[in-house]
Amino acid sequence: MNTTTIYVPTSITSAEQAASYPQGTVAIRTLPDELGARTETAVREDLTGTIRWSLGPGGFPHEGMVNGWFALVPVEVEVEQLRETAGRHRAKTLYVSPWQEPAG
Repeated sequence: MNTTTIYVPTSITSAEQAASYPQGTVAIRTLPDELGARTETAVREDLTGTIRWSLGPGGFPHEGMVNGWFALVPVEVEVEQLRETAGRHRAKTLYVSPWQEPAG
């Protein structure tokens, strides 16, 4: 059995939630502009001793992450390979979250 990590976009709804993510967490948001839409990416990092969200040079506080930002939150899944069909073994990959039981 292998363990894999997938990332699920999770809406950031408070400054406390933004502050709770570990350093290195990536967040994304899409903004309308004159050409359609553009996507911004921010990384939670330690800038001069203060952990903030950075979009390049500089950074902004956790409060700035509430409006339209989604953190890419890791979710561990187990990958199992099993299956027997008509007396023959067949490999099948199942993705199982810790809170789910594998489907028969």
